[in-house]
Amino acid sequence: KPIAKNRLQEVVQRYFSVENVDKVEQKNTLELPKIDGIDLDSIVSMVNGNIESLVNMYDKFARDYADIKKIQSWSFSSDEYKNYIHKLKGVSGNLKIEKVFELSSEINNHNRTDLTDELIISTEYICQNIKEKITPSLKNMSNDVKSLSDDELKVMIDGIISDLRDYIFIKSQRVSRLLNSLKTKVDADAIDSLQKGFDDIDNKRVIKELKVVLEVLK
Repeated sequence: KPIAKNRLQEVVQRYFSVENVDKVEQKNTLELPKIDGIDLDSIVSMVNGNIESLVNMYDKFARDYADIKKIQSWSFSSDEYKNYIHKLKGVSGNLKIEKVFELSSEINNHNRTDLTDELIISTEYICQNIKEKITPSLKNMSNDVKSLSDDELKVMIDGIISDLRDYIFIKSQRVSRLLNSLKTKVDADAIDSLQKGFDDIDNKRVIKELKVVLEVLK
C-alpha cells in the first residue's frame, strides 16, 4: 500500500488475457475542492470518476479516524498503537491523503513516534475538511445519478444476493450504488458492516445482512 495501479495491471495481465477497449472519457465540469494535504484530482482519476465510491471511502475515513486522539493514551511499543498506525498508513496512501500518509509512514517504517502529535493534528484537519468540504462537493457532483426507489432497491438487492450465492464478482460501482442508496434507509453502522462484508468477500455475511435490509424496506 498504497496500490500501484500500473503494477496491479501487470500482475493481472500475467494471469488473464486482457482485451483493450476504447474508453470514452467524460470531462468533469465541476471543480474539485482544493484541500491542502489531499490530491483529490489524482484519486478521482484513479477510480475513473466513480464519485459515489469516493464519497463512501472518504466518509468512512472521517468516521474511523475522528477519534485519533485516543492513541495518546497507548504505549508507543504496544501492538494496538503499531497496528493503528500501519492501517492509517495504508488507508491514507490509497486515498491520496498525502501529509497523513507521510507522517504515518515515518512512524511505521522508522519508529518516529515523536511525530505522533503532528499526525493527530493533520488527521483531525483532514477529517474536518472531509465533512465540511470534500463530502458535500463530491455529493454535488453525483447529483445527476438517479436515486433508486424502494422497489428498484429491492430488485437490486435480490440480484446481488443471487450473484453472491453463485460467487459472481460484484463490481465496486454496484456496491457503491447500493450503499449510497441505503444511506437514508439504514444506520451508518449497517452501512459500515456491509462495506466490510464486501471488502472481506464474506458472501454469507453480506447475504444475511441484505436480507435484514429487505425486511426494513417492506
